[in-house]
Amino acid sequence: MNYMLAQNPPPESDRILMDGFRTVNIGAGMDLSKNDPETNRGLARAARRARRFAYAALARGATLGTFCQWLVLLPRQHRASQNHR
Repeated sequence: MNYMLAQNPPPESDRILMDGFRTVNIGAGMDLSKNDPETNRGLARAARRARRFAYAALARGATLGTFCQWLVLLPRQHRASQNHR
C-alpha cells in the first residue's frame, strides 16, 4: 500500500485519513517494519477482512469504480420502486 500511495498520492481532501494512517506507518515513504509486531498483525488481519468484504460485495452484485483516483466498490443499484417504499 505504501508503494501505491507513493505512485498515486491521495488528494489533499484525504489528509485527515492519511494522518491517521501515518500513525501506523502507512503512507508514501513510510516503513511498516518500524511498527511493533502486534500492530502489524492487526494491519494484516484488517487487510484480510477487507479482502473478504470486497469479494463478498462483488458476489452480491457490487461493481468496481473509481472515486478521487481510488478504486472503490460501488453497491448494486436498486430499482427506483425499491428506493421509494
